[in-house]
Amino acid sequence: MAALLTLTAFGSYLQTVPGISAPFVAREFGLTDAGVASLMGFVSLGALGAFGLTRLADRIGRRRVLLASLVLLPALALGSALAPGVRLFVALQVLVAALYVTVLATTMVVITEELPDAQRAEGQAYYGLLFTLGGAPVLLLAPLLADPPIAWRLLWVLPAVAVF
Repeated sequence: MAALLTLTAFGSYLQTVPGISAPFVAREFGLTDAGVASLMGFVSLGALGAFGLTRLADRIGRRRVLLASLVLLPALALGSALAPGVRLFVALQVLVAALYVTVLATTMVVITEELPDAQRAEGQAYYGLLFTLGGAPVLLLAPLLADPPIAWRLLWVLPAVAVF
């Protein structure tokens, strides 16, 4: 249960970063408001990948998919932090989105299926709590992102550091 809740907080963190860092990404890559909207639109294509991955989890096992996501997410987050151009950044973000949506959906399913009836509501409540608190570090660090201009990239480094 603790591992699932930790994964939930991790997924929630990764879900929060793009929205908070969007103005800083726009500034660094020279994007207009329409450019940022397009970037976020492309990133939302990760939902299609999550659809496929959650179906895969049903076939090969949720544990395997969660472990693969845990291995891949830090590397993709670090790649996002180091991406020199907007195209690579967007491509990495699509993959990150596919994986964090998969993590969030799959952890909730596992919690619901695996807990006994008497503990299910409590497990779902903890899921909701960790889902909400997972994005808190991003919000707390946001005021520090203005200077230097590339400080937003640190938000993508933290998930890699947390896992290693």
